[in-house]
Parts: sequence; C-alpha cells; structure tokens
Amino acid sequence: MRQRDAARIKAAGLAAAVLTLVGIGCVAVTTFAASTARKTRICTDEISGPKTASQLGDWVSNLRKGHVGCLHAGTYGSSGESIYVNPSVAPRSAADGVKVRGFPHESLPRIIGGIYFSGSSDYYTFRFLRVDGSSFDDDTVGIAPGAYRVTLADLDITNRNRLGVHGCITSGGTRLVIKRSLIHGCGGRSNLDHCVYLGHGNHAIVAGNVIFGCGAAAIHMYTNPDFAYVHGNVLDSSGHGVIFAGGDYNGNCEATDSAKVQDNAITNSNGGTTGDPAAESYWGCGLKGTGNVFRRNCMWRNRARDLDFSAGGVSASGNKDANPRYRAGHHIPRSSRCRALVGDPASGLLIGRHRGRHIRRR
Repeated sequence: MRQRDAARIKAAGLAAAVLTLVGIGCVAVTTFAASTARKTRICTDEISGPKTASQLGDWVSNLRKGHVGCLHAGTYGSSGESIYVNPSVAPRSAADGVKVRGFPHESLPRIIGGIYFSGSSDYYTFRFLRVDGSSFDDDTVGIAPGAYRVTLADLDITNRNRLGVHGCITSGGTRLVIKRSLIHGCGGRSNLDHCVYLGHGNHAIVAGNVIFGCGAAAIHMYTNPDFAYVHGNVLDSSGHGVIFAGGDYNGNCEATDSAKVQDNAITNSNGGTTGDPAAESYWGCGLKGTGNVFRRNCMWRNRARDLDFSAGGVSASGNKDANPRYRAGHHIPRSSRCRALVGDPASGLLIGRHRGRHIRRR
C-alpha cells in the first residue's frame, strides 16, 4: 500500500511539473509572439484617401519625430497644386527622421500634382508611392535649398512629358538620395525639361534607378551640385544621358565640381532639341568645373555620339560601347556585356510588380 501511495505521489509530482513547464512554454510563446508583433509593426500613423494637397501636406508636416506615416491605397493631392512638406521644426538626426510610405501589402497610393519639400524638411523619406505631376505647372518633386537628407526611394514618378516643368525631380537640397525608383516621361521636347535636375546642394546620390523618356537630360547637374554620385542606373531614351555644367546663378558664376558618374547604362539618347551627345560638359560662364569623373559606363545607340567633354572639366575612362539587351522593364540580362558594369537596376524595383502591390516591409 505504501509503495502504491508513493507511486501516486510521484506521478502527481511529475504531472504538476509537466503542467508547469507547459505553462512556462505558453507564456514564452505568447511573449515571443507579442514581441514579434511589436517588431513587425511598421506604421505609427495612418491616413486614407482621398485627401486634398493641403490636407495631406498638413498631415505629413505634423508627423512626430521618428514616426512612420502610411497612406492607404487611394488618390491624394489636388490637380494643379503641390503638397507642401513644411515641418515647423526640422528633425535634427536620422533617429528623428519622418517616413511617409504606402501601406504595406496594398496597391501603391497615387499622388497627383506636385510635392515640395521646404528647407526644414530634414531627414524626410518618401517610399512606395506613385506621383503624377502632369497637372502641375512646375517641378513634380522639388527640394528647396537647406533641406538635408531627403530620401526618395521605391517611387514611380512622371509628369507625362508635360512641357515647361523643368524636372520630375529638381533639387537644391544637400545629401539628397534618389534610389530604386522609376522616373519616366518627364518634360516636353525642350532643352530645359529633365528627369533629375540637380541644381545645388552637395553630395546627392542617384543610384539603382530606371530613368527614361526625359525631354532633355536624364540627369542634369547645373549650376553647382558638387560631389554628386550617379551610379548603377539605366538612363534610356531621353534627349541626353548626363550633363556636367555650370553657369550664372543670381549673379554668381558657379560650376559642378567633383561629381562622379559611373557604372550606368546610357542608351538610345536622341540628342534632344540641341543635337548634343549623350554625355557632355558645358560651362556657361568663366568658371570651369574640376574633379568630375565619368567612367565605366555602358554606352549604346546614342544618336548624337556618346561623349563630348571637349569643354573640359571631366575625365573619362573605362567606358565601353555594348548593348544592354534590355528585357521587359529595362532588365539587363546576365548575358549582356553591360551587366558586369551596371548590374540590373530593374531587379531592385518593386513598382508595377504583383499587380501593383509591394512586398518590402522596411
């Protein structure tokens, strides 16, 4: 009898221990799930369209430091108007930066009109949006002098070749980043309408984009965007590919210095209205740029020659004529001789995939 009682007590103890362990495991799983849920949360603030340019501008400008504002699928902005990003106090660091993006796993929100970043829009990031500036009589996206570290990524930007708008992106900001975006159909047939117009502000980075169908230059550096770095882009079917330039600005003679353009595919340039080459230098006043570099670019079928740096100010090396052999969406296949230089910028684009849905979460 005592042996049976002892066995019962031992069994009961083992059962209690098992239940305790199971309970601990459940708590651990629940805690881990809650922790994971917290880690995967992206949006701190949300908004749904339609919203006017004024409403969206106020919402974006008043997001708190470090917040991520998400736009649900829909249409935002107002025809012929600009969304004005103008925080009353500029963020002071990347940790204070504000992110504005399309809501995860929904179709990309569409912004009509323009977007203008004021000089206090430091550390603002815009991602996963479609921007259509065809109704707006100015730059589709404008960044004012003084704006610091604005980032434009994973965007689809066009103004449907509207004449007289200067640029799909025009910047005077410092340390601007433009990456993994589709920038196309910008400006009419003019020598002034560009896809990306870097005017002022040092250390701009334009990387991994597909840029095509620009009225004038795919990337125009004029008058003083020193230390710009343009690499790993497809620059196709525009008036020109890249222009290093300088000229008079508000009575001052300025010039682009220390800009580096390398590892891009510059193709099918038609010469625009000026009949100029795909890549060139131009100095419109007495000052000539220095330290500019153009190297390891893949050039192909540029109607008015590939290069003309006879004006000086740019050193060229390692560029080659090769067919990118574009596939759908400007993909560069591994079999292309351009692939070793440029890579495949289109592989990094999420625009237009998955029936308009995007899958990247961070």
